[in-house]
Amino acid sequence: MKRLVCLGLGLVMGCGGSTEGDPSGSDTGGKDSAADTLVVDSSGGDSTSTDSTSADSASADSSAESSPADSTASDAPTEAALDSASADSTAADSIAADTGDVGGDGGAGSGCATGATASQVFGATMVGCAGKVSYASRASLCGAGRVACGARWWTSLRKGKNPTYNYWVDEPLKYSGSATACSVSATAGTSCATDSPMRVCSGISDPLGNTCTWERCGLETTTPNEYFGGCSGAADKTAGTLCCAPPCAAGAPSEVFGDGMFGCAGKVTYDKGKSLCGAGYHVCAATEWTSKRSGAAPKHHYWTADNLRYSGTAGACTVSTTTGSVCDSGTNPMRVCTGTGTAAVTDPEGNVCNWVGCGLTSTTSEYFGGCVGNTTAGALCCAD
Repeated sequence: MKRLVCLGLGLVMGCGGSTEGDPSGSDTGGKDSAADTLVVDSSGGDSTSTDSTSADSASADSSAESSPADSTASDAPTEAALDSASADSTAADSIAADTGDVGGDGGAGSGCATGATASQVFGATMVGCAGKVSYASRASLCGAGRVACGARWWTSLRKGKNPTYNYWVDEPLKYSGSATACSVSATAGTSCATDSPMRVCSGISDPLGNTCTWERCGLETTTPNEYFGGCSGAADKTAGTLCCAPPCAAGAPSEVFGDGMFGCAGKVTYDKGKSLCGAGYHVCAATEWTSKRSGAAPKHHYWTADNLRYSGTAGACTVSTTTGSVCDSGTNPMRVCTGTGTAAVTDPEGNVCNWVGCGLTSTTSEYFGGCVGNTTAGALCCAD
């Protein structure tokens, strides 16, 4: 068995739309501009899918459409088909992704509770704890300092590894689509039974007998496959749990980006940025932000680990660790900022960026900004 981101403050960059100046905000003649906030994730809200399995199924009466809450529907897997469907799933997904199987017992240091099986390690901050517990008991499999992972934590931290067991995540996920083109969401779609929400699935059945009526569903969209499934078949009421070290010291992250990067909103000085990150996480370097954000825009202002300098003008600026002007003798470096344009922007926590929309070593925006007199921000925290 396998185990194992200047609202009402009147601060502006340079001269409020001027192409001159520096991020000191010394000229307050410009007018305020609300942050042009972009949504971090590209969820489509209610994810609807066209079931193109065949002409026959497309023309079938809607009463015959399947759902993961109906294990007897025409194209839903039957108990007799569990073994063969699971085998087909394994073959179809036989990419060379490391499963991270470890097969160790739970307890101190494993991330799993004593008596639970640390079936897979997906990195220093996420472990799969195999078991057969109800959704209500999901936290019981997690060890000290660990909590049930959020669905987006799973997609950010799994590092391309596939699950070999079925695991609960923290949210009661809903489903949309069809058995062959499905998605899950915490907010949109159809609810499963209260004790059997969608979860992460290794296949139709895992080594402990936990089952998933649907499998290979995406998060918010049908692709890519993020290994979600479920939800209300006769044997879909139990699973193990994905257990995570919380990314932020204060609890849930304000934003989840790709590849183990999280936004931890707050209002601290540059030297205190690490205090916002949870155990097993570090303040991300500026290059980690640009490589892991996957096109997402921040909703808050965040420190990076780097003492970033600035060059250019408002609306056409760059940041660098080696060239340009130092901000406030290095105590308030440039950082990641929400918003666009040439006016200063204040985030929800009251942190200010005089300039926004700067690039890293180029003027192409990577959402950097700041800096003179802008003393506080949250922090970007990356898994070690």
